[in-house]
Amino acid sequence: MKRRIMATIGSVIALTLWVEGAAVAVQPSQPASWPTVEVLSLAAVNGYPPDFLTDDEALDPNRIFAHAEKTGRYYRSSASDPNPDPTLPKPSNINNDLGLDRHFLEECRRRADKLGDQTQSEAGWIRNHYDWCQAMEIRISHDGSKARARLIRIGQSSESSRKTRIYFMIDQVSGSERLLGYDFRFHTNCTPAADTAGTCNVDSKGSPTMTLRDWEREGGGTGAEPPVYHEIESVVPARAPGDRVAQNRVKNQITMIGSGTQDAIGGVPVRCDSTKVETDPEIGGTDACVFNDVIPYHAYSAREGSLHIAVADHIERAFEKPDTTLPFVEGKTVPGKFQSKTYLSRTRDSEIRRLNRAEAVKTCRAYDPDYPDDGNSCDEYPFATTYEGASRGLYSAWPLDAIQNSSAGGKLGAFYKKDRILDGDKFQVKIER
Repeated sequence: MKRRIMATIGSVIALTLWVEGAAVAVQPSQPASWPTVEVLSLAAVNGYPPDFLTDDEALDPNRIFAHAEKTGRYYRSSASDPNPDPTLPKPSNINNDLGLDRHFLEECRRRADKLGDQTQSEAGWIRNHYDWCQAMEIRISHDGSKARARLIRIGQSSESSRKTRIYFMIDQVSGSERLLGYDFRFHTNCTPAADTAGTCNVDSKGSPTMTLRDWEREGGGTGAEPPVYHEIESVVPARAPGDRVAQNRVKNQITMIGSGTQDAIGGVPVRCDSTKVETDPEIGGTDACVFNDVIPYHAYSAREGSLHIAVADHIERAFEKPDTTLPFVEGKTVPGKFQSKTYLSRTRDSEIRRLNRAEAVKTCRAYDPDYPDDGNSCDEYPFATTYEGASRGLYSAWPLDAIQNSSAGGKLGAFYKKDRILDGDKFQVKIER
């Protein structure tokens, strides 16, 4: 919904335009005459319904997850089995020390040209926990003249620090050169949730003031010089308990110089943590920030030649024909299938893991006491490393090749580590053929 608000500044009139929750204020160059400026998501430009998070929602992990589920926001773990499908996003270079991943930038630009792509939405597209992007349109009009530009924001989070960067790129500038003569500046603010025992600091890196033409030339992301970026750091005291998890909301602002008003463009949830080795040996001892308005899934391949085909076949059977798996229970179902609206949630509780494993092994031994002698081990789904494991609900267990089973377990552990799956984080599993 758009709302217009009129206000008087000095002896002239200023016009504020609100577009899908984002406002840009413009002061006229002369009394009673002013340009109109709109900043729209490309989804709004193309008539798609809004899907943005409100300010309060962007600070609530449960409502963030509900938004991801409602809007179908998923990503495939980089630790998944290889998949030759060329339409799948390429694995990201996570350890890039927050430098701009230009391959990701170009991928974002390509996707932004596709009608209905998530890059065009108010919430943007999350390629994985560390990469986010969004494409918007800046429109200026006055006395029949028009100008436009595409704004692309790239977000990159760190796997080794509590930092995130937002890059600003302007391209596809066209229209009236008179209107393109206005100067713009970007700003960033970061707000931590009320229950966060810390702060969220922003370094604007001396963000310049430039016309849209200059932004395209100097900060378009196509040259050797890096585009303009703002760096956000989540700071939580070391004495804070637990993993020092902080849910933050990052919002950008655009100012047309001379207007005297700054107005927000969207809001992006960013979760930062500092896990400890003693409480989470699989991923502990490091800091990280992730874009958490998304549901990760881990994929195993059931294609011929897959290293984990036996594991994939077992999980697929648990999804599709659960009553044919051990233990035989009529009407049995198991959670966590991709896009099923049921989930697995990781547990790092060693006692829960032990009980899950013991229950599954008991089932395998009842079926075939000698299965270890045949080079097999007991595979279970849901995984023993989840709160939904064999000791806590319905499950499937089956003796299968021990080498495949161990390797698949290693892939799952890599998923937890690479994708920053903390205790209680929800995810899904997909079997690919």
